[in-house]
Amino acid sequence: MTSSMLVHGHNATTPLFELEVLEELPPNSLVGSIRLDRKLSPTEQAALRYSILSRPTVPDGSVPTRPLFTIHERRGMIRTAQRLDRDALCRRTLDEACYIRFDVAVRPMTHFRIVRVRVEILDVNDHAPVFPRPAITLSLPESAAVGTTLHVPAAFDADSRENGMIRYVTVSPAAAKNAFQLVERSRTDIRLVLTSPLDREMMDRYQLTIIAEDGGVPPQSGSIQV
Repeated sequence: MTSSMLVHGHNATTPLFELEVLEELPPNSLVGSIRLDRKLSPTEQAALRYSILSRPTVPDGSVPTRPLFTIHERRGMIRTAQRLDRDALCRRTLDEACYIRFDVAVRPMTHFRIVRVRVEILDVNDHAPVFPRPAITLSLPESAAVGTTLHVPAAFDADSRENGMIRYVTVSPAAAKNAFQLVERSRTDIRLVLTSPLDREMMDRYQLTIIAEDGGVPPQSGSIQV
């Protein structure tokens, strides 16, 4: 999936090309093309040469050690140089857009331009929610008051935005559902709330399965036994 847009700022010598590409595409996947204004004749257009002038930078200001993109010298087509992992490149901005920035030089000197390129790496739902461990055991005294809460470790999803949003559901026998309610106070604060009095002689343990489902289409999920 690619798109491009040429945006002219106050300085017409430094146009901005905004492109987007899905993460995890194979190397040499097309991102977009650099094209200067159409006032140039076909002969002048054919004489243009394109080269990447600066190493790409990610949102936190760092520079990847390996090249991310290539550009065709004559055609100005930008392609991926490697498989792009959006979650690794923009680890600190998972809930924001992931922009990679670099400059392209256009020659010869008679038509010299520096073109600023901004590529948004679009997330795909390639991670499932994961709990810190597959099962936990929690304990309550028989005398625990209704409303008592038990902490459950939250799941983590390395994807961004909707693909990384998690909702929780419980799959359990009726007795457990009647005794406990799952409450999500925040993304990292998940609780089981006691909703009825305990009687150890009647029921000495409950087993619940908590499922974390992300917002991808189709969604991915993980679970923990409690």
